[in-house]
Amino acid sequence: MKIALLDDSADFIEFAKTVIMKIDINITKLDTFTQSSDLIHAAQDYSYDVLLIDYELGDKTGLELLNSEQIQTPYIILITMHRSLSIAKDCFKCDIFRYVTKDNFETEITEAVCDINHLLKRECNRFLTVIYKGENLVLDLSNIIAVYSVAHYVYFMNEKDSLAVRLSLNDIKSQLIENDFEYVKSNTLVNLHYIASIQKYKVILKNKQFFIISHSKYKNLYKHYLGVH
Repeated sequence: MKIALLDDSADFIEFAKTVIMKIDINITKLDTFTQSSDLIHAAQDYSYDVLLIDYELGDKTGLELLNSEQIQTPYIILITMHRSLSIAKDCFKCDIFRYVTKDNFETEITEAVCDINHLLKRECNRFLTVIYKGENLVLDLSNIIAVYSVAHYVYFMNEKDSLAVRLSLNDIKSQLIENDFEYVKSNTLVNLHYIASIQKYKVILKNKQFFIISHSKYKNLYKHYLGVH
């Protein structure tokens, strides 16, 4: 994980660095800045996963800086002195991942960074590399609506067509389940996000395709379907 930290207090930066480096995750880069201009310049050269930015930055707020500059960072955490309903509303409007307070920084930043680390791992796990016609092909599992096996092939179905790959379903079932696929029968999994409805022992997908659900899979499928809808 690559992190950038912007705060105009050098003392707080030293404290925050110590706290962050103690978090039990793989932090490959931690850059700190006391001047917003330095952060903006660095952000043009490096791709950070997380930006921690102080709300009070001299003559402007961290939100004002984010609104005025094109800083491409997937996850932004705002650091504030105190909790405030108005700050919470601003964070929601600006798509801030979370805000943490300085008086409870160690606990709150650890929780936030660990949550982001989990999301980043999940994002990376979303892509499956298979060998198709002798070449590596990367599949985005979020675009796959169902996966099923026939003989020695696994078929990946999107909303328009399907792709047959010589592969064992057992080799990829864990990754599929981690990406919200669930079994409808022993050789077939569907993407829970593409389910239009579940009728008695039949699952209908949003592209009108349907699969019969085996009796042993119905209860678990329905439970996980409700969990994502």
